[in-house]
Amino acid sequence: MEQMSTWQKLLLGASIALIGLEVISAFILEAPFAAVGYAILLSAGVVWMIRSDSRGPAVYLGVLLLIELLLVPSFASQPASETGGWALLAPVLGACIVGVAGAVGSLRTGVEPQRIR
Repeated sequence: MEQMSTWQKLLLGASIALIGLEVISAFILEAPFAAVGYAILLSAGVVWMIRSDSRGPAVYLGVLLLIELLLVPSFASQPASETGGWALLAPVLGACIVGVAGAVGSLRTGVEPQRIR
């Protein structure tokens, strides 16, 4: 693996933070399997990003973080006892915004894939 760009580091850090937040929310939500499953999907993307030099992990993690970002308003509309309130949603929102920005930045400034001749 080559050196990671700052954008990739942001994406990786945000993804790891969101994994931790998903694990925490598994103890709060009524459906903990959804949070654990999402944490597993994010973990797979983090491992893929660490082991690969392709753009695929940035796209994969970016899409996962964008989905989570779009779902935050639906979580905010639930009673605070079910979601942990804004104490949990604010860091999730922040991690998603930073992660999506990292994904977009890494895709815009990344090295172009080489053509196979």
